[in-house]
Amino acid sequence: MSMDLSWMKEIDSVEKLLDKDMKLVYENCGIETVINLLENLPSINVYISKAAVTRAQEAYILKHFNGRNVKEIAIKVGCSEMRVYQVIKQNLEKGKKKPENQVTLFEE
Repeated sequence: MSMDLSWMKEIDSVEKLLDKDMKLVYENCGIETVINLLENLPSINVYISKAAVTRAQEAYILKHFNGRNVKEIAIKVGCSEMRVYQVIKQNLEKGKKKPENQVTLFEE
């Protein structure tokens, strides 16, 4: 059972009581997020990786790429045009790989 820390909202200048990481969370996400983390993940170290954003960018690129919208996609997801082409190329290469047990018509 998590404890109710909503009373923290009533403290003036609560950010002065927070440590470095929680102060950063407070400044970027607000007191609600701070309270939510403290209530639900007390004493847990949290590392926020950009890997999920990268995977989401790749999924978006693959879904929306039409061959003529590289600049628009790059701007929308915050990456370079080169990155868009890279994702498309990697996907095409994956698609061209044949499974190990698949036989081709003209094997050498």
